Amino acid sequence: MNTLEPNASAPGGSASSRILLVASAGAFASSLAASIVGVALPKIGAWAGAGVLDVGWVMLAPLVAITAALLPAGRAGDLWGHRRVYVSGVAIAAAGCVASALSPSFESLLAARALTGIGAAMCMATAPALVSLSAPPGRRGRALGAVSTAVYLGLTVGPPLGGLIETTLGFRAVFWAQVAVFGAILVASVRWMPDLPRRPDAETGRFDALAALLLGLALSGLMLAATRWDRWDLHATLAAGGGGLAAMAAFAVREARSSSPVLVLGLFRDRTFASAAAGALLNYVSVLHATFLLPFLLEDGMGLPAREAGLVLVGMPLAMTLVTGTSGALSDRLGSRVLSSAGMLISALALCGLALAPGGLPIIVAWTCLLGVGAGVFISPNTNALMSAAPPGKQGAAAGIMALARNAGMLVGTASAAAVFDAGRAVAAAGAADTGAAAGYGVRLACGVGALIALVGAAVVLTRPASASR
Repeated sequence: MNTLEPNASAPGGSASSRILLVASAGAFASSLAASIVGVALPKIGAWAGAGVLDVGWVMLAPLVAITAALLPAGRAGDLWGHRRVYVSGVAIAAAGCVASALSPSFESLLAARALTGIGAAMCMATAPALVSLSAPPGRRGRALGAVSTAVYLGLTVGPPLGGLIETTLGFRAVFWAQVAVFGAILVASVRWMPDLPRRPDAETGRFDALAALLLGLALSGLMLAATRWDRWDLHATLAAGGGGLAAMAAFAVREARSSSPVLVLGLFRDRTFASAAAGALLNYVSVLHATFLLPFLLEDGMGLPAREAGLVLVGMPLAMTLVTGTSGALSDRLGSRVLSSAGMLISALALCGLALAPGGLPIIVAWTCLLGVGAGVFISPNTNALMSAAPPGKQGAAAGIMALARNAGMLVGTASAAAVFDAGRAVAAAGAADTGAAAGYGVRLACGVGALIALVGAAVVLTRPASASR
């Protein structure tokens, strides 16, 4: 099917609404795949005979794969069609989940999880492009807000759903549940999601597989060096980091000579696009200063059991789920500049609250929910601005850059939060504070740093034109 005309065999609704439904389902499934496995890690470690550090690769392997595949997947969508890449991504993710469920060894499980990550990256890079290109005039923000809502709904329901499945049916059933979800989406996308007509200004050229490989090696090496330096010996860290830098240099040389680059740097000439990409990066860096460290505050600082701490942490993604759709719809009428900056300022206020006077558990829950509101107010309007600033023929490249900014922000935020936390805890411990008080001080110091980063992000967002994405 090559047009956006309604399909009589579809379950109802316009072509754009069917694209939105299927793309949102894929976004939900991709985030669910990332969040549902965490609670099963202890059982996976017991099955594999792996320690805590080793079993962490069950989560790290798909994250590395997603980061490496986002930009190539977006570029492939621009060249070959977003629907084709999206459907292929759903199929690859489903195959990865089947392989995970059937894995006979820990090593094969890690390979299967990486395959799932590649499929998820293909969905992440093409779903916003499909929705952006098919949305009716004046409703792009509302549509992109629905996709963001689906992402955070998957993050919210993943941990409790995974815990229920793992407790009753075992850890392999967690992967079979993902097979069912991706399988249903695959059927829906093949049968009901129409293809977008090829535009006269569509991207042409060939897909540079060598450049995509070099970029994947570069991002993987640098990411592993940044996240594992405190757990690996010096030689392994230098090998990963040096290999990543060498691959990045080779990628830069290759891109400079390419007529069809994987990374479309020309998009950053637009002030709205550049501020939206930078804003997305800073948003996740700031938010991770709280979300990464709150378990330490709740469990080490306040002595809460892990189950109760998990319930507290659900507040933030739940608040984001409730807010992102509304903020996206508002951005269609008000533009992104005011809403995005307001979201960052709300996040800064929440982080200040956690830094200055976290108080008892109800106060921490309130600040955490407010942080979710701030992030939710920011994300959909900012996404609307970024996608609106990119030409129609480069929507896949724009979506890939947006998702990469998110992953990079989470990585940088985690590393920065850990460094600030360790420094603050050491200072407090040197002042004769007990373990709980020292952990609490480290978390508060990191939240203060996160608040400053959020303020910088609000200023960056305000550099875009006032009419952005209206």
